[in-house]
Amino acid sequence: MRPEYIRLPQYIDSRGVLVVCESGAEIDFPIARAFWIVHTPASEWRGGHAHKECHQFLIALHGSLHVVSAHSVYFLNSPFIGLCVPPLNNIKLTHFTPDTVLLALCSHPHDKDDYIYD
Repeated sequence: MRPEYIRLPQYIDSRGVLVVCESGAEIDFPIARAFWIVHTPASEWRGGHAHKECHQFLIALHGSLHVVSAHSVYFLNSPFIGLCVPPLNNIKLTHFTPDTVLLALCSHPHDKDDYIYD
């Protein structure tokens, strides 16, 4: 399976926008870990690996970046759209804007033995 964009539900009223992301609804896996990436210089990259079992759901909460896979380049620039990355997809995160805040929701705790670098 390839990465795919998922539009997140938004609830808008006079107080602002509430965005929802739930396991079993927008995300088809239980969330075991969350991490976020901030202050990445535009000239740097992150990732560069796949996972054997771990699913990831990536959301650019602020700013923008590219997610490069063997299949496509995905552009994340909205807190209303996430990118579901199934296992066995090697991705590289590039072209961060200075204000980027990337949230990653993961199906498994961190495990270096789950990484594939080929």
